[in-house]
Amino acid sequence: MGSAELRAEFGSKKHELSVSTQQMCILLLFNAADRLSYSEVRVVAMAAAAAAAATAAAEAVVAVAKHAPVAC
Repeated sequence: MGSAELRAEFGSKKHELSVSTQQMCILLLFNAADRLSYSEVRVVAMAAAAAAAATAAAEAVVAVAKHAPVAC
């Protein structure tokens, strides 16, 4: 997993946050809503994790296919 630098404003104070990619995704949810329940955040986080796993699996298939012997 990667990391990200976020600039945030809490009230009148500005902050720079160094967070993981997953934390960044969760924090960015609050750009669209002032309040989110744990269940709402969990649904989005689980969907993002599933998408990341599917992408990794697809990349693995492509990598294997590139190195597979060609049938003649």
